[in-house]
Amino acid sequence: MRDLLALSALVGLASAGTVSVDIRKDQLSAQIADMVQIHRRSGNDVFDLQAFNNLTGGGYYADFGIGTPPQKLTFHLDTGSSDTWVNKKGIDFCEYGRPELGLPPSCMKQFDPESSRTFTTTIKNGFKIGYLDGSSATGDYFNDTVTIHNNITIKNQQLGLAKQSESATGLMGLGMSVGVAARQEYPTIIDNLVSQGIIETAAFSLYLDSLTESHGSFLFGGIDTKKYIGDLATLPLVADDIHQSNNVTSYAVELTGLTADGISVPSLKTKAIFDTGATLVLLPGRIVKPIYDKLGVVTIRQIPTPFIDCAAVKKGAKTNFNFEFNGKTISVPLKEMIINSLADHQEIFRALKSQFKNFESVCMFGIANADNYKTQDPDPTSTGASTAEPEYALLGDTFLRSAYVVYDLAGQQLGLAQAYPKSNESNIVTLKANSALPSIKGMDAPPAEKDSASGSTRAHSAIAAAMALVVAAAVAL
Repeated sequence: MRDLLALSALVGLASAGTVSVDIRKDQLSAQIADMVQIHRRSGNDVFDLQAFNNLTGGGYYADFGIGTPPQKLTFHLDTGSSDTWVNKKGIDFCEYGRPELGLPPSCMKQFDPESSRTFTTTIKNGFKIGYLDGSSATGDYFNDTVTIHNNITIKNQQLGLAKQSESATGLMGLGMSVGVAARQEYPTIIDNLVSQGIIETAAFSLYLDSLTESHGSFLFGGIDTKKYIGDLATLPLVADDIHQSNNVTSYAVELTGLTADGISVPSLKTKAIFDTGATLVLLPGRIVKPIYDKLGVVTIRQIPTPFIDCAAVKKGAKTNFNFEFNGKTISVPLKEMIINSLADHQEIFRALKSQFKNFESVCMFGIANADNYKTQDPDPTSTGASTAEPEYALLGDTFLRSAYVVYDLAGQQLGLAQAYPKSNESNIVTLKANSALPSIKGMDAPPAEKDSASGSTRAHSAIAAAMALVVAAAVAL
């Protein structure tokens, strides 16, 4: 389901006890089927937070080797799930696409079990993972070798082999082992990086960098003090309300407030999930409304993505969104919230003069209304009385590009700091087992940048075209 911007492994070990995966934003072949599917399923009002990524032009990917000899495959790196799985070579979706929708095959390279001499099926027909939007992957569980940078190997890793799938790539789950889809909990990729002595503790750090930059990094087992500003705040993970569990099952922390320069925003205190599987930020509707009103954001029925004038920054709306946590505030400039993925399809919007009459050009906006998307199935024992879902926030890539985040599974906490933009330097510190996150000061804040009119990534032309058609169809309804 997460398939638009590629993220490739480039360089090997940074230092003993850590594994660095540099990331590069490329254009993947378009898997438009997912986007159309979300639109066509408008009758189902339960929403998969990861699926939100598909309509908004995002996704972070890396290449890893599976099997012996290694077969280089592309994986989506997802902090919102725990299973790592691959598409089996020759499955229908990858061979034929979605002919009923007129969509050609668009998969990346798939895994061939017969070409791996270390492949072993462990649970026949035991792999089944589903998403709330109705997409799924089913097949077997198997054990095999995972290779990183040609010289780092994880042996006997349990993986899912999808014989039926709706994704163009496999997925590497970076969540907790309690969240695996198998009936019996098993060691994840991160668990085995620790148990096989590759990193010292179950933790990794994330640096996506700003929207206009082409490089970022995942660092397993360490932090990079050149990638953040000031000190790391330590935030305990909490049980979120979405998964209806009293246990910690996701990377959720307390969000204590949000302010926006020049905008009167109501008070906010809720649980926020840090998720690379979502492109946008989701906030409660009462928070979103004054932001939309002030910035002239436009929404269209049945389209989950809000729209903004690409020239909003140039026109003088120099707004910073300040996300407040205990001991740390992350500031996200407006330009990071303007996603220019529809530049080649403005004719669709020019035809919709009533909605976009004052726009110079139409961009996607990086904050969406969480109230539009139910996250829980209705209670079958309910008497029909109205029961409001709890407020929540989901912090996707439009937030994460401005943050440096340490995901500490062992300590059940996050480390958080403002990201240092456009950093080309590194100073890697290994995270130790049974130790607190180190209190090491990062960089001083850089000089303020001059605002640009819009500094956003452009999505694959086929994806943008499909998005434009979905917009047009929704408006016509």
